Amino acid sequence: MFVDDIVYDLPKTLSNWVATQKKQYPSKVALLFRLHDYVRNQPGYSDLEIAQTGGKVRTLREVFQSNIATKMEKSLLLTAMVIEAGIHAEPVVVYQKNVIPLLKNNQLKVKIDLKDEVPILLDVNKPFAYNQWFRYAGQLATPVVSGKTNQVIQIYEADNIIKFKGDLRITKTINLGTASLYLQHYPNHLKALFDDSTAKKIIYPIKPNTVERTKSSIVSTSYSITFKDTTNLLSKIQSRYRFQIPEIKSAVSEWKPLLFDERQTIYTLPYPIQEDYELEVELEGWQCVNQEINLKNKTDWGYASLKIRNKGNSVKINRSINIEKKTFNQKEYSELKEMINIYKNYNGKTLILKN
Repeated sequence: MFVDDIVYDLPKTLSNWVATQKKQYPSKVALLFRLHDYVRNQPGYSDLEIAQTGGKVRTLREVFQSNIATKMEKSLLLTAMVIEAGIHAEPVVVYQKNVIPLLKNNQLKVKIDLKDEVPILLDVNKPFAYNQWFRYAGQLATPVVSGKTNQVIQIYEADNIIKFKGDLRITKTINLGTASLYLQHYPNHLKALFDDSTAKKIIYPIKPNTVERTKSSIVSTSYSITFKDTTNLLSKIQSRYRFQIPEIKSAVSEWKPLLFDERQTIYTLPYPIQEDYELEVELEGWQCVNQEINLKNKTDWGYASLKIRNKGNSVKINRSINIEKKTFNQKEYSELKEMINIYKNYNGKTLILKN
């Protein structure tokens, strides 16, 4: 505990506003977005550290009346509004192990607990209400004031998993397909997994005409997807056609290439990853001329594989990558580079079709 016990007593005007928002946003996640947006934008911001105020914080009524707040006061205000909405929340300090926690503005977060979900860590100064829980994996969090959880908690790590399985039918005039997509801890930890708009941008070049969520969760999300593209392929080219297969945005295939053949310093990835991609393509009126490929590399900390089976009028593509660590020495860096190059192999991303 860093400051005296706080009474989360909202001014009546704010209490009524929270009640109104709760009716307008039945989704708890959407409601959290709205409350975060209010706290970030409404009270003006004072960058005073808690030490500069002598460890004192004003009441929420005083904060509301003055319309200016320190980060501590903003964090307490968001906490109070979330509690008013019927959701447990508390301000916490996040810090590395074996380090004495200090009540600094850059360590202040608001921890929110949703039933049967991973906790949410929000920063009141960030422009968007993305969940920072996994960004601080392995670190510790200590409550700032007394509450239901007065103990130090360890922020656990979760596997980053992407699984795509689809079927696609390509004819002279239309492309049709269906797919299932599973995400666990969306790999870009700066985006909230509960943002449905990301699902509609995940698959390309064929834009899905239907994206249906089959499970709603912050930790994991499943989607069923259908494709329909009425592009006349023959109108583009008569003899051969280069078809870019559907891909997963923000996954390994979208990572920037590793730039150096050799490296003298430690290399760090933002997160471990497990990704599996399986696509079966049925061709009508076309023949695939891609070579069959079977590439793989395996170490004690990961593996990557690419397999393309081509029967002429049907193609099956299987890609897998599993990287279980984040830091790599010089030798491991070379192995990592080979794995990523296998997974991102151009032949596994494009089909060459002929009449």
